[in-house]
Amino acid sequence: MVERQARGALVGELVDESVVMPVRFRTLLLIACIAGASARGLAADPPAAPVTNLGSPEAALRSYWALIDWREALRRSRTPDAAETSYHRMMIEVTAGRTQKFYQSIQALAESDRQTKLERKIISTTQESAQRAVVLANIRNVTPIPPGAKPGSPSLAQRRQKGEDYKYVLTLDGSQWKVLEVWSLFMGSRQLYGQAGPDYPVYVPPQ
Repeated sequence: MVERQARGALVGELVDESVVMPVRFRTLLLIACIAGASARGLAADPPAAPVTNLGSPEAALRSYWALIDWREALRRSRTPDAAETSYHRMMIEVTAGRTQKFYQSIQALAESDRQTKLERKIISTTQESAQRAVVLANIRNVTPIPPGAKPGSPSLAQRRQKGEDYKYVLTLDGSQWKVLEVWSLFMGSRQLYGQAGPDYPVYVPPQ
């Protein structure tokens, strides 16, 4: 009742000031507490955006990679989202067995600041025309393996050892090279980031 009366004052209703003042005081106190908690929970200043260089196909590709790494660094610089944390905690409460272990692992990953370390190597650059270049690269996950962790299958161990090949098609836009297409060459050539067509919606997200 008190909160309804307090809200009524905001839309022109007459409310006893002796009722409104304590509510306002509690609201200000709550805001101050939240601000203080937020300040204590803040990480270091977010990392600055990388300087891009689009002067050559290789430089443009490295700028593209740098932006991907910057986005990951921004994610790590933020405190975990309260709603997301609550979601995982509640899902753990309503699940059991393998399903529960899955949500426990996802929660641990979301709350950790572990950085995935990738080793990227440019294999070759082919200038197909004055306006088009193709760069082949190998990307390998070199994140330190936690003690006791084992690969889920021989194919995963091989991917860890050899990495995965990618093909990047770059186009010259004025005087700047830009990434036009990204292809994964793992288990067959497959274009990534393709625009979705007007297909009938049948996709069901993981349930």
